Amino acid sequence: MNYFVHRIWLMIPIVWLVTVIAFFMSRSVPGDPVDALLQLRGITPDRQTGEHSEYARIYEKEGYNLPLFYFSVLPHFHPVNIHAISDKTQRHAVQALLKQKYHYHDIERFLDAKAALTDKSNNLLNDSVTANSPQRDSVKYMVDGLRFKFNPAEILHSLDEIQKKYPVKDSREGRALYESASDLLNHKVGFYYPVIHWHGFSNQYHQWLSRAVRLDFGKSVRDGLPVSQKINQALKWTLILVILNLLVSLLISIPVGIYSGRHANGWFDKTTSFLSLVFYSMPVFWLASLLITYFTTSEYGMKIFPITSIYPNSGGSFIQILIHNATFLILPVLCLVLNDIAYLSKLVRSNYMKEKDSLYAFFALAKGLTPLQVDRRHIFSNILIPLITVIAGSIPSALAGSLVIEVIFNIPGMGRLMHGSIFGNDWNVVFGVLIILSVITVISLAAGDWLYQKFNPKIKASE
Repeated sequence: MNYFVHRIWLMIPIVWLVTVIAFFMSRSVPGDPVDALLQLRGITPDRQTGEHSEYARIYEKEGYNLPLFYFSVLPHFHPVNIHAISDKTQRHAVQALLKQKYHYHDIERFLDAKAALTDKSNNLLNDSVTANSPQRDSVKYMVDGLRFKFNPAEILHSLDEIQKKYPVKDSREGRALYESASDLLNHKVGFYYPVIHWHGFSNQYHQWLSRAVRLDFGKSVRDGLPVSQKINQALKWTLILVILNLLVSLLISIPVGIYSGRHANGWFDKTTSFLSLVFYSMPVFWLASLLITYFTTSEYGMKIFPITSIYPNSGGSFIQILIHNATFLILPVLCLVLNDIAYLSKLVRSNYMKEKDSLYAFFALAKGLTPLQVDRRHIFSNILIPLITVIAGSIPSALAGSLVIEVIFNIPGMGRLMHGSIFGNDWNVVFGVLIILSVITVISLAAGDWLYQKFNPKIKASE
């Protein structure tokens, strides 16, 4: 057990690194999570602008206004925390202008001046313009159009056009905007240096990790359900497939491999070798399509199994799901089993033939043991050593590879959940599944190392 705990402890940094990668990927994917939450509540995000909007309230409540990580390395002209800007439009404008290497202090003054001019556009239009209603409307339209322009060169050009109809540069707001836009262009940053900012534990990653440790990955933006609840429901189905595949594959491949190795080049060995080659080289999705076509419909084959797109009982415990949906799981499990048996039986056969010709097997036979006793007492334990390594690595592969089977057979497992979440931009679910699969992978590999050490005395617990 100490060896197992030791291996788990060594793999903790790997899991932490996965969480860091998953977090930054979740923050770089397309779409705005706050917009998705607003749409889920029936609120149009396009109308939610400003510092006191519903968007800003949710943005700050969910912690998106905090820095991303414990520290940041930024150019000297960048703000310490651009995420503190809760107004989405202004934040995007600042990011766009920063990419053009304008200093943040100049950007802030420029955006404030532009907002002041557009907000007070009605008051800036004096009586001389009011007397001519079409001209007044034209000027007002041009001033309001400044709201959607963030390029300082375009702003200056628009101010020149407005100046021809109305002396906007004579007003305090117009003069401030003209000067701030000119300063942006004149003070463009040429040389910059990196600055390290320490943010402490008050950051988005720390909050996200604290919730993830409690298995709280937020809510799905598609239906508002907790991500952990959706993963829990899907994980049952995936574990059923993986466990059934593992048990059936081992129960068949080990006897078949040993018998083929004991009677090498016999008819049984040649037949199983041929079938193994066929099933191992056959794509899983194609085999699944053949099984569905010929065993679930009466048009092309025999309607032996029910339609695979209907699962009458998706709730309940692990055993209840297995009992109520046994007939629906036969074909998907068969798909996985045929592919794994083809590989595992060949592995068992080759290792059996290698161990059968070793010196300890000859000495055991010379001592009077029967071939069956030699297999059971000596050869079988040595065959398990490489088999454990393969099985420990196949469990994570089966979890990741269940995507094809679950999509084809419409099984509501982790693979189909991941598939639907990616296409539905439900990134909370996607990265929640990623973290769970990473943890299961670490535990599986650590368990494989522990079993490997138990069956191989040459490995010491201290290694």
